[in-house]
Amino acid sequence: MVYYQIDFRGNRLGIGDMSINSQRAIRRLLFIAVCLAAIGAAVSLAAPSASIDPRALASIDSLTNAGAFDSVLAVIPRFLAAAEAKKDSALAAGLLATKGRAEIMTGKFAEGYASLDASIALARSARDTTVWMTALGYKSLAVTWQGRYDECVELNRARLELARLTRNRVSEAWARTGLGYVHLLRGNLDEAKSEYTTAIELFRAEKLRQAELMPLIGLGRVLNMLEDIDSAREAYTRARDLARDIGDRAQETDAINNLGTLEFVYGDMSIAAQYFEQAYQLRLAVGDPQGAITPATNVALARNYLGQYSEAADILNRAAETCREGNFRSLLGSVLVLLGDMRYQQKMFHASDVLYRESLSLGDALLKKDRDEAVIGLAQALTSMDSTQAAAELLSQGLKSPLPASAARMQLLMAQCLRRLGRTHEALGYLLEIERRMAAEEERSRAAATAAELSSCYRELGRSSEALDAFMLAVDRMEGRRRFTQSLVWREASGGTRDLVDASGIVLEHPPETAGPKKVEALFDIFQRLKARTLLDRITEPRRQAEPAPEVADLPIATLPRLQREALEPGDLFLDFVVGYQSCYLFAVTRDSCRVSMLPGLHSDLPERVDLYRRAIGKPPRSSGSSADLNAMELQASLGTAILGNVSDLVTGASRLLIAPDLYFWSLPFGALTVSHKGKPGTALFESKTIHYVPSATVLLWLRAKNRPVDADAQQGAKPRAGVELRQGAVLALVPSRSAKLAGADREVQFLERRYARVSVAEGEAAKAAIDDTVAAFDVVHVASHIEVNNERPWHSGILLGDSTMQGDPYLRAGDITGGRMRATMVVLSGCESALGQLNVGEGVSGLTSAFLSAGVPVTVATLWPVDDRVTADLMKEFYKSLDAGLPAAAALREAQRAIRSRPRTSHPFYWAGFVVVGDGNLGVRLERSGARLINSIWLAGAGVVILAGVVFSLRRKKLQEGESVT
Repeated sequence: MVYYQIDFRGNRLGIGDMSINSQRAIRRLLFIAVCLAAIGAAVSLAAPSASIDPRALASIDSLTNAGAFDSVLAVIPRFLAAAEAKKDSALAAGLLATKGRAEIMTGKFAEGYASLDASIALARSARDTTVWMTALGYKSLAVTWQGRYDECVELNRARLELARLTRNRVSEAWARTGLGYVHLLRGNLDEAKSEYTTAIELFRAEKLRQAELMPLIGLGRVLNMLEDIDSAREAYTRARDLARDIGDRAQETDAINNLGTLEFVYGDMSIAAQYFEQAYQLRLAVGDPQGAITPATNVALARNYLGQYSEAADILNRAAETCREGNFRSLLGSVLVLLGDMRYQQKMFHASDVLYRESLSLGDALLKKDRDEAVIGLAQALTSMDSTQAAAELLSQGLKSPLPASAARMQLLMAQCLRRLGRTHEALGYLLEIERRMAAEEERSRAAATAAELSSCYRELGRSSEALDAFMLAVDRMEGRRRFTQSLVWREASGGTRDLVDASGIVLEHPPETAGPKKVEALFDIFQRLKARTLLDRITEPRRQAEPAPEVADLPIATLPRLQREALEPGDLFLDFVVGYQSCYLFAVTRDSCRVSMLPGLHSDLPERVDLYRRAIGKPPRSSGSSADLNAMELQASLGTAILGNVSDLVTGASRLLIAPDLYFWSLPFGALTVSHKGKPGTALFESKTIHYVPSATVLLWLRAKNRPVDADAQQGAKPRAGVELRQGAVLALVPSRSAKLAGADREVQFLERRYARVSVAEGEAAKAAIDDTVAAFDVVHVASHIEVNNERPWHSGILLGDSTMQGDPYLRAGDITGGRMRATMVVLSGCESALGQLNVGEGVSGLTSAFLSAGVPVTVATLWPVDDRVTADLMKEFYKSLDAGLPAAAALREAQRAIRSRPRTSHPFYWAGFVVVGDGNLGVRLERSGARLINSIWLAGAGVVILAGVVFSLRRKKLQEGESVT
């Protein structure tokens, strides 16, 4: 059996096996086996008798084929009693086989095995080889789900021998299909390929097209694991087309799902998600809620992988309810484990603990693979709740008989637990075993994490050289994993630096003869290899235009020397954050120095403090001197020193801060923080410095190379240096349809139209089209509309421009923006929370700001929280006044913030601190004042009048002279 299921933890193929879909799979497989391979048994079951109505026996088959196994178990005892009374062994054997199948389907494995053994014994005594082989097939499937592979091989070999003796080619084909599946699970791929190929040939010779589907899909899986991807895709496609041709919607669903799995691992993950959705909808369309459960879990896993946790959890909760209503206990176990995994990812550790324990309480009904997954998940939850010893004990039990696909993950988690418990030598043994296993066939999902953990063990044991080698191996593996798919959305979800940060300390320690600054440089360069890679991919990927922009044709990864030499100017301080679980690095880089500061990581109270501060100042003040505001001010001072205190001298001496945040630091308004230096309290950073947010050092290098920066003196309000000109700016204002307009946004646009000469306004659907059609003619795009930020689906974030009451999407989506190429220098997003989105590990923020950046816009002005509509309009006025005075974007924003803060009514940080510049804030645009145009027009008109008067006077004088001569 070959039904796949994605495992978001990232197993070798990210897939499960037949056990995931056991109830649905056995219904299909056994129905085919009964109909095609057990004709004799069917005849004996349907034979008339004095006490058994043939139509009643037929109803059992109907109930079985419909999956109504509880009903089968309710009615079958009286038929068995009648068969025993008649001493009809053949009939009793067939009924016992059906009963055993139903019991296994409802999770009663012990009872099912007893019924099937009784069926085999009766069929053997009655020499009814057809029922005998059928019962062997049922039992072989059941023991496979329990991970009892040796028994499965024995049962299928017995069935194969009977098939050969009776020349039953159909039963031989089913036996070979079962053997192929066991070989596949054990990794004996050549044997599996041979068995599946023979089974396909046998079914084809018998013209059993429907039966051919199962080994065909199994062959596809084998080819997949042999990395013969083209042949695997061909096998799955053949299976899909064949199933569609004969009307087998169940097998068609399987084939589509498997095509999705293939794309998930080796192709485009976004296409994989489409396949999973198609398989899910196909099951729902045929009214098969049970059959829809596994495709539904795949859809949920795909959405979870992309960070769409709410949608994924909703799908799984509905699937769990369906399982409970239908008593599909095996499938319920799978769903509960997956739901527990998602709750764990959301850091809902107690909730995940409950779900894992509920799945384990299902006992024998829980399939072996799901039992392993529940053990792994529960151990992770216990570790996160500081119960490491309990987690180690649980894993010790699980490692006694894990499935091969689960063993490496259990061993990795066990090693992590043992290292935390101080048992590093034991941990090392587990890790080396994983490495040996991966040497033959690398498991990409755990390769980097295993090498990082191995590095930490070597480091603790004083084996520094081996620790450094293992860490660099982890970096190489992480990069390889990130390049593995062509889908940018999926690459963004493929992890970042977090798993490696805690192991990276070895770079600062070894080799001992290397100078400290060189080690810091090496570590900085390593992290740049992992940061913001997919944003660079978005910047450099082919655009809708025929030719890609020349400035992004070759964009090398930043190194410390290149950053200092090519991007930083006098007065610049580049602050680069890299967040790990236990620790966080802050690199403070100037043109001639680089210092590293260690901060607490994710598992500290720092993220909570950042969140508390942001929430405290991200809402209107209650009253002057309120306790909430006082707490916010205390947090403001303590956070600034806690984060930047170790580099306070560099911060104090800088005039510009270029900040590359990571994770929760993106939501922090650095400009509002204060930093004490030498015991002296500081003022808010924005008072004396301009603040720029950038995704990474490499993106900053690209921005600085692409655009000619304004002179440093211009940052302080002076004119640009000679030879550097600000672009003569035209403004495009995008506004929504009248039904969605904001009063403050209207004021912003009216101000722009009155003050500047080259302002165009695009409204509603025309505004959406303007991004594609006319934006190249404008240097500033001002967006005055509602902003919708979608943290789970960041590229679905949008700007409301169309009419929400009309058909179609009224939003301009981030995904549409990032797919184009814009020539504007600046985008101003005055709407709420426009700077936020999905916080990616080492990737910055996926959302509107990164969409404009990837479309080629070098600087964006955006907001960190819902802002006051009227005050925003005032701040925008001040911003544009400073901009047309010659200041670059970051300095202009600082002046606007100063103006708003100076007013008593709006001095609270809520009104001004949430505005940020993302990109190269050194860039500016010179806007042409409408008043200047008027003065020029008046001057020209006056000059024309003077010239005209002179001409008239000259003509009159000439005529007078001519008249005098005649007289």
